[in-house]
Amino acid sequence: DIIEARTCGIKILYIILSDRPHLRKHALNKKLMDEMFRIVKSPIHADLALNVIEIGCQEPEYWITAIPELICLSKKEDHGVQRKVIVMMSKLCRNKGCAQIIVENGGLSLLVDMAGHDNGEIALHAITSLSSLATGSDERIQAIFKSGIMVKVPILLDHHKKNIRKETCNALFKFIDGSLERIGCIMFTDTTMEKVIHLLNSDHYWLVRMECLKIVWKMIE
Repeated sequence: DIIEARTCGIKILYIILSDRPHLRKHALNKKLMDEMFRIVKSPIHADLALNVIEIGCQEPEYWITAIPELICLSKKEDHGVQRKVIVMMSKLCRNKGCAQIIVENGGLSLLVDMAGHDNGEIALHAITSLSSLATGSDERIQAIFKSGIMVKVPILLDHHKKNIRKETCNALFKFIDGSLERIGCIMFTDTTMEKVIHLLNSDHYWLVRMECLKIVWKMIE
């Protein structure tokens, strides 16, 4: 059976190459990776597709192929797959080269959608990913700011999970950094600052209050 043979081949390659960079350097080549990505597009289990993508994401020369495939895979209506995708995305967003490819291939809208996910773990990784992306150029920060995430920020600040409230505050601090326009938008056009002040005064988790204090300091700096 062709599909079963492909499945076994991918599993073996993943086991051998995933944590062995010295082997990847010698074993991988463009022809092999192109074939593996071609298989990903055929009927195959999502976990195996993730294995191929993960191998590709570990080598900079294959980012341009692997990252768009990862973003496409996130559209599957499977919380398990979405969780694995967003965990990988959160790691990739910390790398400047990966971050740019993610933004260029529609990853920003994906992360904004995921930030409002019912699954708290998925939402948390999406927020931390957006926060990582906000360490880039002012142009990218402005794109994030206008991506629709600000509509979700007040809801995330009310989230019952303290880590989501904390990471939302941290992301918000990065979103407004260096821009009077973005600061003004938050101060005068929505309820975000009202919620930040409320958390600063009443949140039981001190790290949330600390992040809120950073935002207020930035506002009056």
